[in-house]
Amino acid sequence: MPHHTLTRDEVSKNNTSDFLWFIIDSKVYDVTDFISAHPGGEAVLKQVGGSDATEAFYNLHRHEVN
Repeated sequence: MPHHTLTRDEVSKNNTSDFLWFIIDSKVYDVTDFISAHPGGEAVLKQVGGSDATEAFYNLHRHEVN
């Protein structure tokens, strides 16, 4: 399956009430369906939505998590 390269602008547009994407280690994650199940709450995901969340992610999680 071919990979589609997304721009940061495309990722930033998916930070809405309908979609939540962010970047960790140069990979885009669609966490839309995970928001309500996130153990740390919705707010922490929404704070980094549409952006590069790498630093924030590793400040809270070990590198082995992903």
